[in-house]
Amino acid sequence: MDFSIYSVGDAAFLEQIMIAVAMATGTGDFERMVSIGLLIGALIISFQSLFQGAKSWDLHQVFACWLVYAISFGAGVTVTIEDAYNGQVRVVDNVPVGPAAAGSIISSVGFGLTKLFEVAYSPVASVTESKFMDSLELLSKLRNHEMESALWTVWNDSLGGGAVDMKKSLTNYISECTAIKFSLGESNEDQINTENWRTALRFDSQIYGTRLYLSPSGPTDPSCTDGWIQLSQSFETAFNSGLSQQALGYLLSTTDALNATSDALYRLQVTNVAAGDFIKANFLQPIVQRGFAQYYSDMNDPYAQIMLTQAESQRNTQYAAEQSLFVKSIQPLMTLVEGFAYAITPIAAFVMVLGSKGLLLVGKYL
Repeated sequence: MDFSIYSVGDAAFLEQIMIAVAMATGTGDFERMVSIGLLIGALIISFQSLFQGAKSWDLHQVFACWLVYAISFGAGVTVTIEDAYNGQVRVVDNVPVGPAAAGSIISSVGFGLTKLFEVAYSPVASVTESKFMDSLELLSKLRNHEMESALWTVWNDSLGGGAVDMKKSLTNYISECTAIKFSLGESNEDQINTENWRTALRFDSQIYGTRLYLSPSGPTDPSCTDGWIQLSQSFETAFNSGLSQQALGYLLSTTDALNATSDALYRLQVTNVAAGDFIKANFLQPIVQRGFAQYYSDMNDPYAQIMLTQAESQRNTQYAAEQSLFVKSIQPLMTLVEGFAYAITPIAAFVMVLGSKGLLLVGKYL
């Protein structure tokens, strides 16, 4: 007889727990422990009868407890543990039928109800198809990849390689155009932080210019207006290239970065932001800081440059040390609770033979 248990914690850890339960309940020491519990239960029932005037002798409780124990731990079965997230299956033999049946029934009912409610509450992230906090984890990965040179290299190659340097071009434009727009009062910090990146970074001016590295043959020196047209078009072309999408999928550990980001935003009820713009904004954020730091350096304002550089360094250190909330706390907690529930089943066998109160206690445990 086989029983299936769905694991919402760590299936490998639960497998080891089941193996330990099978080993513990298959020894003579376990049977002696239950025998002692059965004797204690008989003594408790006897004393209770005496205290009640010996009107009745409830030894049938002892037999009932032994019968429940014999049914629950008398035979071993095969348990199939299925990971609720990736579908991986692990098989454990000789698990007592009681814990196996109880775990199978409870987890199957819970898993089925979860699938049912996921259909009803479809905007909420599916716990049976993705990890808890998976959406926030994916969006957090985006901000950790602004320093990934591989993606910038892919973008440069998609534009022809050679002298192309997309990162340097963006930094130069922000330093020589966007920062000037900011210093002239045509933009402020709130607008840069909240507006679409195309509007926030653009500076229409034929007076000011910048140096861009968008051609394999060498740099060009257009005005800020013409430079933004060239830069934004090149950025879009590089981002939409096939190699770019493959690199983004690799960095985000997904096969389709755009769809995965779009789903994550939808689950978080962020419906007014396009996935592509969100990804671009995350990669442009550190470039904006470097561009402003370069502007203040060129303007001989070392204090502002130092503050921006330190802020970027501290942010990168924080991101490097940061792990997802799910990996740090939630999943280990779920794994602990799930494993503990099965790990104490040998003790449940001792408790259930102590009499009617022991059976009630085991019922509450289930």
